[in-house]
Amino acid sequence: MAVDWTKAVLVVSESGQTGVTISGEIDASNSADLCASILSAAAVCKAPLLVDLTGVTFIDSTGLRALGDVSRAVSASGSRMVLCNAPRPVLRIIEIMGLGESLGERLEVRR
Repeated sequence: MAVDWTKAVLVVSESGQTGVTISGEIDASNSADLCASILSAAAVCKAPLLVDLTGVTFIDSTGLRALGDVSRAVSASGSRMVLCNAPRPVLRIIEIMGLGESLGERLEVRR
């Protein structure tokens, strides 16, 4: 799944774990498309959806809001979203904005 110049790729492991690997910048220009891509992956996910942020080089408040909106939607469908492998600058923004705290148990942020 390509999202502008940011990439979101659906990954299904041998164990059946479903995840999305994201790379590039997440901002106002692509956050809506990114939401749609992650929600599509969540639709086929039966376990917590892993969102791997390893390749994310930048995220702004629009991107954070998009991740929060997706987390709420995934939670409403009875599953859970897990953000993992966020690079230090991205993790710092997530922590400063309190995204993990504001979403409580609906979202897990793994360091």
